[in-house]
Amino acid sequence: MHTTWPSAHALLIGSCFSLEPREVKVHSVFHSALNLIDEQRMLYTLVMHKKQLHPSCALVSFTDPCAGFDESAFTQAREGKFEEGSLSFDCGIWVSCKGAQRIHPSEEVPPKLSGLEASYLLRQMKILSLLQQEKQTALTVDALFSPSTGTNTLSSLVAYNARLLGKSIQSSDSTLARRGIEGLLGLGPGSTPSGDDFLCGFLMALHMSGPSFFGRDLHTYFSSITTILSGLIRKPIPITTDISMQLLGLASEGLFSQPLIAMAKAFSLLVADRQSWEALADFGYSSGLDAGLGFLFALSVLLPDFEYKGELC
Repeated sequence: MHTTWPSAHALLIGSCFSLEPREVKVHSVFHSALNLIDEQRMLYTLVMHKKQLHPSCALVSFTDPCAGFDESAFTQAREGKFEEGSLSFDCGIWVSCKGAQRIHPSEEVPPKLSGLEASYLLRQMKILSLLQQEKQTALTVDALFSPSTGTNTLSSLVAYNARLLGKSIQSSDSTLARRGIEGLLGLGPGSTPSGDDFLCGFLMALHMSGPSFFGRDLHTYFSSITTILSGLIRKPIPITTDISMQLLGLASEGLFSQPLIAMAKAFSLLVADRQSWEALADFGYSSGLDAGLGFLFALSVLLPDFEYKGELC
């Protein structure tokens, strides 16, 4: 029983953030995020900003408004425990989860698309391309659709494996899908490599797509590639980061981070604009834009007779 004020309160809790009594360990610490891992190797994250939320997250507010996740403190506090609706650490820091609002899974699932015009998709590609140039991301729209314009090995490898995925959609070939997924997993530096972010966006596009205007039912294909992906990320020897495995596992279940959900909603209402993409671009250095590229790429493959018109900028 705690007798002092908590260090922080949880305000929002994702649908997959478990409050079941159990012990956890500190996985990694950033100024605005703390990753915890339990005995089942499941990762859970405390974040300070709403834009960081995903289904296995809790949004917390510190009692001290100037506080953050102090790396030195949590490096020493390697162990934590969920009990009585709270999370406590062996250094004395504790987070109260009582009264936090649980996000309904429906708010973490992207809406279905009811229609899509090639001209609208091209406009979105142009906005994304401009932001990629401004942020100087390794992955770009032009390099993806015109591989000869690629200027670095990472973009060339993503383009090659993306084409394998594109062909696998058109042919329903699971062997091509496996090759494409294996080639993208863990591709690139950082806590969420670019290849993994691309896959998250790709999966979201598939989840949003229905037979009403693409002329085919993608349920079987989606099930087959998520089965492949789930098998790969559960291998005894990891082939990507723990954080990526967490997000890809959620994506396989049709659950996505709030920045991606916001983009999906704007896109489905045909109101996505530069402001929508700038909000997504705030998600990591390039993670949001890399996921957006995977999203637009999948839609371009699914849209009948879509043709990329060369360089957009």
